[in-house]
This record gives sequence, C-alpha cells and structure tokens, in this order.
Amino acid sequence: MKKFPNARILAFEADSDIFKILSSNVSNHGGKDVELVNKAVWDKESNISFVKQGGLSGYISDTIGSENFVVTTSLRPFLNEPVDLLKIDIEGAEYDVLCDIKDNLNLVDKLFVEYHSYFDKEQKLNEILTIVSKAGFRYYIQEASPTLNPFIALNKVDNMDLQLNIFCFR
Repeated sequence: MKKFPNARILAFEADSDIFKILSSNVSNHGGKDVELVNKAVWDKESNISFVKQGGLSGYISDTIGSENFVVTTSLRPFLNEPVDLLKIDIEGAEYDVLCDIKDNLNLVDKLFVEYHSYFDKEQKLNEILTIVSKAGFRYYIQEASPTLNPFIALNKVDNMDLQLNIFCFR
C-alpha cells in the first residue's frame, strides 16, 4: 500500500473468523483502497460446505454433513481489466477456479498459484500447467514442503502429498 499507493487490491477470504482479522489488519495499516470480500473463490456463485482450520487454512469440502457453509463467488467477473498480480492460494480449489477463468488470464501479467495435491483426489498439476501455458505464461515451480525420500515416506500435511508454489510470468 505504501510502495504502490495507486494500487487497487481485492482480497477474498472465506473463513469469517479470519476475515475479521484480515479486516482489522487492513484497517490498522491504512488500507483504505483495499476491497475485502468475505466469500470463497470457486467456479460459480453458490453456498458450499467448508472446513475451518483456524489460522492454518480452510478449504471447500465435498464431504456431506459438514456444519459450516460459505458463500462462493466466481473470480471471472472480477477479471475484466488488466491485473498486475493474481494470487491463487485456495487450498485445493485452484484447478476448478483456473478452468473457470482461463479465458480471462490474458488480462493477468503475473500469476501465483499454490498447488495442493491431496492423497484421496486425482492430481491436476498437468492440467494446471497446460492452462497457464496456453494463456501465454512461462512458469517456475518450487516445492513448498520438500520430501527428501518420496519413495520411502511422503510428508503428509493435512492429507496432502504435494504442495507447490507456481510462479507464472510473461
């Protein structure tokens, strides 16, 4: 905000408890031009089951019987003008959201995607890399939590077998 005073910042947070903290932090640091949205980014407007994990994270769940629901929004209507940086860190929903916005990625200069691979779900890394490549991006990948001996034992954090940081640039 201080370094780029003319920047327009739009932030989404699904967890209502974390959203309160985010709102307070933005207010306390002079973020008058920061727009906050208390919704989960998804591929459509809906209400969906959501698992809260406090400060660590939260994620959309397809498990029937979850007690928490959040309102979701598509990111597509917000991608109608040039974007300097789009950060997608949405705990496993990144593939669905990227499929939804792939036709709007031409408006994005730099894209950061935190990829989450869960043991019980099909890996979608190759599809994500195809989407960003077709949108004209080059990418650089870093492993977020390296596993030193994957044939012997994988780091298993929150049922994930892999978490990658994907930096996309033109």
